[in-house]
Amino acid sequence: MDFYTLAYVESQAVTGQTWGFIVFVAILLALLVLGVQVLRNGFTNRYRDLLVILSLVVVFFLGLEYQEYNRMKTYSEDSSRMAQFLHSFSTERSVPSE
Repeated sequence: MDFYTLAYVESQAVTGQTWGFIVFVAILLALLVLGVQVLRNGFTNRYRDLLVILSLVVVFFLGLEYQEYNRMKTYSEDSSRMAQFLHSFSTERSVPSE
């Protein structure tokens, strides 16, 4: 049976969300740059097709992020309950929470 420290339990609630947010922001920045290129060069086929493809990727990632949000919300609730249990257990048994 594995035992985890309080710091590990609390850090796991935040780590997964950070990487997903970074990837999503990078895709949105690419969409912004491509949008500027489309406005500068007109609606040529190359930029228009790239804009449509990147827009579909953004919609796909929005769906993934929504699914991940629901999963992480459940996981975060479970982790906070575990952290609260570890805090109360450590104070009850006079054991340092670390």
